[in-house]
Amino acid sequence: NLVDITEPLCQKINSQLASTLIFDTSGIEAYVTENNPKFLNALIKRLKRAYKDNPDVNVYQMAYNLMPSCASSNTEVKQLFINGHFCYVYKFAILTNALGIVRNITFLDDDFKEKHPEVEIDKKSDSPEEDKSIGDSTALKPVLQDFFNMHPNTPHHTFLGDSIFDTYDTYPFLLNECGFERAIIPLNPRNTKS
Repeated sequence: NLVDITEPLCQKINSQLASTLIFDTSGIEAYVTENNPKFLNALIKRLKRAYKDNPDVNVYQMAYNLMPSCASSNTEVKQLFINGHFCYVYKFAILTNALGIVRNITFLDDDFKEKHPEVEIDKKSDSPEEDKSIGDSTALKPVLQDFFNMHPNTPHHTFLGDSIFDTYDTYPFLLNECGFERAIIPLNPRNTKS
């Protein structure tokens, strides 16, 4: 309800900034055993001991693969790679305008998955960076659609997102389906050929 109340105020302050939507994901770190540094360090220490005679084994990669995808005490607390470290969080997507005003927060939890069965949130790969990007790119469409369904009259001119959205399918969705006039997304180095 606050979006509809505050949108006219944001438009009066600066309509261009108010009509720019910024999408990102993050997480609220939970107080669980898996977030204690001793949890990962103990696993790495055991692996180093077990593979001390084999220097070709990447114990850090192996430790990542052995870590559970969710906390043992709460399945809603998922493993995530944020700012260069592993942690267990309640993951969410956030939409703000360019004034810095929060427009929407969507928790990517079991309720979200039930509402959007087409979305795979828990996909786990060999790369923690890739796991996060998979979640971000698959969450974009349902989060924006839900937001526009709740607030169909909210003006939106420009979309800002990080490089994970630099894919062929994202631009038609943002420009044609969502009605943005511009999509500002940095180039994803993985999508360019040398």
